[in-house]
Amino acid sequence: MTLVELVIVLMMLGILTTVASPQLLSSIESARLDAVTSEVVTAHQFAQSSAMASGRPCRVRVDAITETVTLEQVQYTKLTDILNVANTQLVAADVETSTAYAAMKHPLRRTTSYTVDFKAVTWFSGINIVSVVYGTGSNVVYDGQGAPSTGAVVTLAYGDRQAVVSVSSSTGAVTVQ
Repeated sequence: MTLVELVIVLMMLGILTTVASPQLLSSIESARLDAVTSEVVTAHQFAQSSAMASGRPCRVRVDAITETVTLEQVQYTKLTDILNVANTQLVAADVETSTAYAAMKHPLRRTTSYTVDFKAVTWFSGINIVSVVYGTGSNVVYDGQGAPSTGAVVTLAYGDRQAVVSVSSSTGAVTVQ
């Protein structure tokens, strides 16, 4: 290969890089926004299925100020037998009535709590939780049958791209626009 051929090849690579760079950056922006959107969707779906599997309410809190998604589940403080063994009747004092929530374990990283901090994850840098609007309250609670306490709309943005995650207040179905 001669010097002239090498210069021509390098010039062609430079032109291709100049043409492909905007598309590559656009693809990276889309991938980052899709990843964060998937985290929000997965958090709601996991909370709903966990509530149905355990019969214990689970809640999802998306916080635009701290830019976090947190999953918590009701932890009953009184786990004694709810049946009086002597007469096999339900004893009112032994019924689980606590509404204390504790962090749920992440399904893939069982030793850590299910909290996603968008500012702490390098891949999510630049993603903004633009707004979180709940029908009522400050979170979505899925009851033991998986029914949501309210609906929610979470708006996410990265650069000039935007994604809207909606939770149906009647079914808990999660959609992305």
